[in-house]
Amino acid sequence: MNNREKAYAEVIDIINHLSKKEYQKIPKEVIQNLTQKMDCKYKTNFNFTLPLDEQEMLYETKVILQLIHENYLAMDKEKRIIQKKKDAFLGKVCQ
Repeated sequence: MNNREKAYAEVIDIINHLSKKEYQKIPKEVIQNLTQKMDCKYKTNFNFTLPLDEQEMLYETKVILQLIHENYLAMDKEKRIIQKKKDAFLGKVCQ
């Protein structure tokens, strides 16, 4: 298995530990897709008493979580801030 399938397993584990309110913001299709594609034999090693930023996780997991946060969990104000940061970054890179 590759890191992508392991990352899907890590993301599903994290999603399953969200509050019901947060969990319901993520489309069922997204969760189903991740579940179908994850490495079912991969055992995650999260300690959910610690904050996520203190957890060891795959780079791919961080990217997927960022996308889920940005697209489904972030409030409108936070989405605008994220977009401004992206625009600023792309402005520097694409000059």
